[in-house]
Amino acid sequence: PARTPALGAPAGSVVVGSSELVRRGRRLRKVLGGGMRQSGVLAAAGLVALEEQLPELAQDHRHALKLAEGLEQMGFDISMPETNLVYFSCPEDKLGISAPTLVQACQAQGVRFLGVGGSRLRMVTHHQVDSAGVDRTLDVVQEILQDPEAAAAQVASSAVGSPTNYGGGSK
Repeated sequence: PARTPALGAPAGSVVVGSSELVRRGRRLRKVLGGGMRQSGVLAAAGLVALEEQLPELAQDHRHALKLAEGLEQMGFDISMPETNLVYFSCPEDKLGISAPTLVQACQAQGVRFLGVGGSRLRMVTHHQVDSAGVDRTLDVVQEILQDPEAAAAQVASSAVGSPTNYGGGSK
């Protein structure tokens, strides 16, 4: 299985199985040009992720569910999360704000997430996001939705010539 940043692992994957499977995996890695010096440093980070963060992964999933439920109550179209990834849409006609503007307005208040195209957005919970962080995120979004025109005006006035986090583009 792949080790992910949600677990705090920096890179790589782990082969779990019989001695024969591990032997074949090592051989295949070498045949394909893999092999890295100092790989023990990455392996140590992987062990920390498996031993310390994996047991906490369920908490990340609970935080994602809390975030999704809060966003849904505000009027966002939610795909209920099964993991720590929350995908949702920002219907501009219903909420009065576009997805890119919401991303930028939240970022201005220290809440960061990504636009993934059109009105679709993605938030991620991980080991560094606690319940207070989820609450703060919901509070910031709610505050922006209470006056979306003001948020849009603030984004427009501060975004001239500055990069945006919406889909990795620039304005």
